[in-house]
Amino acid sequence: MSEPTSLVFPSSWSVWTASTARGADWEMKEIFSFSNVAEFWSHFNAMKTPSECANVEVAIFRSKVTPDWEQEPCSLGGRWSARLDRVGSNEALDQAWLNLVLAIVGGTLGSVLGVAYSGKGQHSKRVSVWLDSNEKESVLQVGNAVKDQLRNDVTDKDIGEMLFHDFVSGNKAHAVIANTGKRVRPPQQ
Repeated sequence: MSEPTSLVFPSSWSVWTASTARGADWEMKEIFSFSNVAEFWSHFNAMKTPSECANVEVAIFRSKVTPDWEQEPCSLGGRWSARLDRVGSNEALDQAWLNLVLAIVGGTLGSVLGVAYSGKGQHSKRVSVWLDSNEKESVLQVGNAVKDQLRNDVTDKDIGEMLFHDFVSGNKAHAVIANTGKRVRPPQQ
């Protein structure tokens, strides 16, 4: 049986953070990297959970990719964004974040650039999944996979509406996955 350090992820990853508090100098800073399961858990277990963070953004991106929508490869795609303000318990929020991170770094949600959590105050919580493409079919495939992943830990009511922000077209909402059973709403002209 192999040791945990030999269980290598398909890609290396970096964790970034920034303060979202009013008046703070918002700048993403890389704080550590990992490429295998043992490194991931040693760092991840030492991090605060989303329910413990009020004014912070945490991003986990493929190594050598800066979580900045104006820089390539991010500028070539966009991000799915879901508000999680209604999640009823801290445990459910933290479990949804952990499972989404594991799905991203493990490669089970497809080829994505990264995942981020943003908390502003006690009641504004958002997760986002970043892509390097704005091609409609792959965008919708990843969006539906993200929503299905979140549904393992929280309800559709908790998730609400998910929007895809297309960085190529100036950060406009390109697609929507709603909690009403509708899978896609075309963008308004």
